[in-house]
Amino acid sequence: MTSGALGLRIVTQAAMLTLAANFLGPAGYGTMTAATSIATILSIIPNLGAGLTVIAQSQRDPNRVAYAWRFIWPQHLLLGPLVASFYAIGLLQYWSHEMPAIAVVFIALSEIVVMPLTLQLGSMLQALDRVPLSQFLQWIVLLLRVSAIGACVLYFGAGSPLIAYAESQLLATIIGLAITATVAARYIVLTGSPRLSTRTELVSGIAYCATSGVGAASMEIDKVAALHATTAWDAGIYATMSRVVSAGTTPIVGLLMTAQPRLFAHGASNPPAMRSLVKKIAALSLAVGVLGCVGLNLCEPLLQTLFGPRFSATSQILPIMSLAVPAMSLRLAGTNILLTLGKPFRRVIVDVSGIIFLTISMLILGNHFGLKGLGIALVTSEFCLATCAWAVVLHELSRALKFPQLAD
Repeated sequence: MTSGALGLRIVTQAAMLTLAANFLGPAGYGTMTAATSIATILSIIPNLGAGLTVIAQSQRDPNRVAYAWRFIWPQHLLLGPLVASFYAIGLLQYWSHEMPAIAVVFIALSEIVVMPLTLQLGSMLQALDRVPLSQFLQWIVLLLRVSAIGACVLYFGAGSPLIAYAESQLLATIIGLAITATVAARYIVLTGSPRLSTRTELVSGIAYCATSGVGAASMEIDKVAALHATTAWDAGIYATMSRVVSAGTTPIVGLLMTAQPRLFAHGASNPPAMRSLVKKIAALSLAVGVLGCVGLNLCEPLLQTLFGPRFSATSQILPIMSLAVPAMSLRLAGTNILLTLGKPFRRVIVDVSGIIFLTISMLILGNHFGLKGLGIALVTSEFCLATCAWAVVLHELSRALKFPQLAD
């Protein structure tokens, strides 16, 4: 069922990308993607790493899942609106000429308040080894969002496409949260009285939040940098191809979701088993990445047909950007393994280095070489980041085998 859910997710993501790009056009899509990328990075804050904390704790005691929910939901209701407010105020302060104010508010609510709570419920199901169900529910939410864009395409009249898009996404995410909560309530007691998080939960959660936030930034910051390095039109074309390239790593995301409970269970406590599992993940990540690179190039004529003449420049950048898929797959695997080894701040160092390198190279190469420069910057950054991540993983695994008493 996990493979089926992933297949559905890939197809649905492709439909969402195609509809959104055609509805908003290159310039509108570039602006919207940059805005939602910033919101995606900030959306990590309201949960304060509670998802990974629950998964880690559930390997020792499955009853901790329902107990953790009692501090998760009040924490989210407190931080979510606060972070969303800062996001909306900040974006309108510096980007008011790019985005209508009401569209910014809709994005803040959907991406920072509603969607993180949906993902949190999915993490709790994952902690209970309900990974296929968690993935299926994520697909349902994605399908609702695609349907909302489809409605915009069919029925949009006069007005701002950006506002219509943002409003439809907010409505879809609210419905998705309601469905996810209804299903999750069958497996988790969601009616417990609120409580404060313990010191251990807070500290581990902040560590996971920092790593997840930096990880999200490493995946999203390129869309923001592209808008500053080139025109909104070119940034939209780059953002479209960036989403296509990211879709090539979806199987690895599913693999990591499935393996994460086992990785946390082994951690540093069983180095030989951990090393064996890590080798398998590395081999699969590389294989899937290479297949994804080849597949994207074979699909280039299809992409031209789907996105239409306004996105004809994709033929210039796709052959370059597709080379990033193998490195991106390895990087995702390596940085996630660092978390399960109990080395979250090692991941922070790797990801922050990658963000700095990617941002600077995109601003320089994008200014000088346009679209092709953006693609070259992405490929170079991903290969450097993957190399660094796996160097640290291999070092930590070797250390755990030689000195198991020091690997905590």
